[in-house]
Amino acid sequence: MKNTATLLITCPDTKGIVAAIAQFLYEHNANILHADQHQDAENNLFLMRVEWDLTNFNVAVADFEQAFGPVAQRFDMTWQLKLSEQKNTHGDHGVAI
Repeated sequence: MKNTATLLITCPDTKGIVAAIAQFLYEHNANILHADQHQDAENNLFLMRVEWDLTNFNVAVADFEQAFGPVAQRFDMTWQLKLSEQKNTHGDHGVAI
């Protein structure tokens, strides 16, 4: 089993969200394994699940909130980070919608 991280995101729908997340992961040497997204037009919500291999990812789990914070704030995201090697969730972050 690969050592992976999964990021679950909810935020108001707007242009650039997928690009910003992909750019963040690319800049930190992540290899995206799966990505799913959904737009709820009626509620103006964007939802995304993205999983990546942690093998060469260069942000420590303890530093993820600080590193991802500017992206999350820019898009008013609520997010959770889950790790394949740990059963618990690393909490909800961002502004609740």
